[in-house]
Amino acid sequence: MVVAVGSAIVATVVGSAIGTASGYFGGVADLVTQRVIDVWLAFPGLIFVIFLVGILSNSFPVLILTIGLLYAAGSSRVVRGAVLAVRESLYVEAARALGARHGRILLRHIIPNVMAVIIVNTSAQLGSIILLESSLSFLGFGPPPPFPSWGRMLSEARNQMVYHPNLMLFPGLAVTLAVFSFNMFGDAVRDILDPRLRGR
Repeated sequence: MVVAVGSAIVATVVGSAIGTASGYFGGVADLVTQRVIDVWLAFPGLIFVIFLVGILSNSFPVLILTIGLLYAAGSSRVVRGAVLAVRESLYVEAARALGARHGRILLRHIIPNVMAVIIVNTSAQLGSIILLESSLSFLGFGPPPPFPSWGRMLSEARNQMVYHPNLMLFPGLAVTLAVFSFNMFGDAVRDILDPRLRGR
């Protein structure tokens, strides 16, 4: 959970900053940024994390930063798409016509109107990060002992699977429930924050 929350925060902050700037300013900067993101997304996620963790270490800061940067590329794409839609709105055009500066438009009009997308994306990423961290721990690249990890619990229970299946059952259920809960939480937050869904 520590790795999931920390990585989601890193991914949200970095991805939102890149996506907002790229989508709002557009032009050559947006084109170059998106090509870099394409290369970023081309790396296989699990192999990329295993490679960096194997070189550096499997400590909490390294795991959080590595997984966070991996998911930041996807976050930037989602945020950029939302910003591209919002920046063409009439109230943004009106703010530009009144002489509002870029910083004011971003803080008062763009970011508040894409915040729901950012929150939903972050909650969805939490579930995905939990699965990735569990996979890393299952393969031996997760947080080192004595820190608990559901993936390592599953790995250690493999040899006892026939005689003690409960050793694998409960960590597996914990991972499943955590991912399901974060996905449902994201849907609930989206329904609350999206004005188009409030009246339903």
